[in-house]
Amino acid sequence: MSTYHRMLRVLIAQMILLLASRIVSVQIGSIQGVSFFSSTGITVPTNDSCAECICTMMLSDDIIGLSCSQNQTCLFVYNYSLPYNLTVDPNSSFYFRSLPPEQYYTTFETTTNIGTTTEKQLTAQAVWSATGDTVAGSSAAGLAGNISLTGPGPIAFDIDNNLYVNDYGKHRVIIYPSNGSMPRVIAGTGTAGSKMNQLNSPNGIDIDTTGALYIADQNNHRIQRWLPGATNGTTVAGTTGTSGSTLDLLNKPQSISIDSSTWNMYIYDGQNYRVLKWQLGASQGIMVAGNGSTGTSLSNIAYAYDAKFNSNGNIYVPDYNNGRVVKWTPPSTYGVLVAGQVSSSGSTSNRLKQPTQIILNSAGDIYICDYGNHRIQRWINGASNGSTVVGNGTAGSNSNQLHSPYGIAFDRFNNLYVADSGNNRILRFNLTNS
Repeated sequence: MSTYHRMLRVLIAQMILLLASRIVSVQIGSIQGVSFFSSTGITVPTNDSCAECICTMMLSDDIIGLSCSQNQTCLFVYNYSLPYNLTVDPNSSFYFRSLPPEQYYTTFETTTNIGTTTEKQLTAQAVWSATGDTVAGSSAAGLAGNISLTGPGPIAFDIDNNLYVNDYGKHRVIIYPSNGSMPRVIAGTGTAGSKMNQLNSPNGIDIDTTGALYIADQNNHRIQRWLPGATNGTTVAGTTGTSGSTLDLLNKPQSISIDSSTWNMYIYDGQNYRVLKWQLGASQGIMVAGNGSTGTSLSNIAYAYDAKFNSNGNIYVPDYNNGRVVKWTPPSTYGVLVAGQVSSSGSTSNRLKQPTQIILNSAGDIYICDYGNHRIQRWINGASNGSTVVGNGTAGSNSNQLHSPYGIAFDRFNNLYVADSGNNRILRFNLTNS
């Protein structure tokens, strides 16, 4: 069966989740000169010739459109090369200009209407399955192409829904393609080193919109940028093998987040107890959180393994040693407590114990890897308590347990992925209620 006839690896249930979880609301425009090969799909009104087809469109990075076939149906079209096959006019209509070079289709057993589809963001009541599926690592031995992991985390998705796993103990980064092809090592050799093709205890990753991978190469005191398909990285911050506290040097960097709209990198500079904003191409950074010293004051970061930014320029730091998450608004020299207590760790709902990694949503809600409590906490913006969404608070290897979680990410269907580092596995918890 040709690639033009392979089914998109998205179940009907996931399509339903997509409708419930996306934010975009758009309508497809006219489609001309494109034919497809299936008689299945979503029946919608078309004109007599089927030269044009107006259909509701669910816009995502995978599901880029619906197109008309000769029996007056519409198909979801999967295509990874969106910019080459779709153009957008000022009225947000979408026009296919050529047959995508590779496409998949799937059916969705419901009738759709002409008009727009409003897709919703996760709410504070979102629920995930109580048990997780192992998608990578030690318990996934039955999966094709499974690669063993050692202390995995953090994790991240790119715009094509490919999963990236930082395999900390093996000094490498692995990609798990969303199209179901075999996972592969894309950075590092598996042996610690300081060459351009090597890493030494990498502890943070992120991917920009071009597909370039950024790695906080901890023990080499540098940030490496790895272009798609490259066999070597290039140093974009810090100096290989040289630690220091000046603004042009790093000392065991723990995390990297890249803003593709400004090309600013946000780096948690581990043993300098600070977050640097570093413009890609610049020779040094600017301190935007922390003061360079450890401590319990809200002007300090005692120690952290992550730093994230939001669209307003605020920086969120999970302070591992103080058991809290603090929001910094540059150029303020003090942060604001947004989760946990100022300097008191614990396992109650208003406390955290050794938080490691976080992710944010546009509402300001925070999802936290509560490492020492073996759980994932959701902290609603402005709340004084968190709630547990994954894990039961006890370290374990059952499918409803975590052991020292060190990475968290949502895929495009808002399924929750956790780097369960103590169990050397990646778990997926499926969204059941958005």
